[in-house]
Amino acid sequence: IATSVKPDLVHATLARRWQLGKVWIYDPAGCTNEESSQWSPLDACGTWAGAMRMAAWLCEAAEAKRSVTDADYWQLQGQKALAPHLYAAAVGGFTIRDVVRWVDAQDEEPVRGVLRRHGGVDEEAALALDSDEARERRRQIEPRTRAEVLESVRYVLRAESGRRAELAEQRVTSWPLDMQEQLEERVAIEVDRRLLQFVEDQVIKAIKNQGELDALVAAESLWAREERLRGSVYASVQNMLLGYADPTVAAAGERCDIDLGVWLSGPNTIYVVATADEQTRLRPVFTTLVQQAVRRAYAGANANGGALEHPCLVLLDEAGNIAPLKDLPSYAATARSHGISMVTVWQ
Repeated sequence: IATSVKPDLVHATLARRWQLGKVWIYDPAGCTNEESSQWSPLDACGTWAGAMRMAAWLCEAAEAKRSVTDADYWQLQGQKALAPHLYAAAVGGFTIRDVVRWVDAQDEEPVRGVLRRHGGVDEEAALALDSDEARERRRQIEPRTRAEVLESVRYVLRAESGRRAELAEQRVTSWPLDMQEQLEERVAIEVDRRLLQFVEDQVIKAIKNQGELDALVAAESLWAREERLRGSVYASVQNMLLGYADPTVAAAGERCDIDLGVWLSGPNTIYVVATADEQTRLRPVFTTLVQQAVRRAYAGANANGGALEHPCLVLLDEAGNIAPLKDLPSYAATARSHGISMVTVWQ
């Protein structure tokens, strides 16, 4: 994998790398005039653990301004809030563009809906509603619900005048037939709502105990916060996703062409390229991609007894700018023994 702030590296080596194996060029700004491969961080977010890991990498890449009071705290809160959004998008078939939109609008319902469905809440609740226990619960809540709905209707009628105000004190059976039907409909709707809430609470409690709703729990903890605090956390997440708010980057993340498993299987190449003037907006995106690739190489080495079957090269041109890795000192100290050669270029 090679990063560069100029297209020269690609142009000088592309033909040879094509001869050796598969090549991906991640160039969302189009500076190489070559067809750009697509890449999305969501590719690694199909599990809750993967989503949390990717959220951590995005948090590191965002580089919060140290002048911000309690920057570390807000970054951590943003990281915890971002993970369930990434997970929901990955398992729900959405894109990173959707994640940006959810965060910008603080839109809870799409995320909640995906996490509930994926966690089995809706399916289990539907089954539970058809049980004898649910039917018994319906019989128990119907009288009280009817009384409460009736009282609310009478309260509204008392505020009116003429004949309708008189109906407030009369028996329901003396009401016009259409009003009786409307009352029955309101009672039925309210009974269904309360029964569904009861059943869902029971189902969610059971699934939570199995650890299947951790992402939903994390998201709900964000949404339950006081409005100003919640807004501050969302602002931190927006900072982490700033690169993906760019239309060109979002368009380059509609799917994921770059297959890191294939990359590690032989002499294959990933180019990560952007000109110097694009560094500020693309740096977090590139850093996350390179971080994911390097971590995948380490994981492959560990799974193969400590070293990669096919050694790989990580070439970081302008290492301090295009994709500054927080863990670079650690990589420099340990990469070689894992079959990973690190080459950094500084100017």
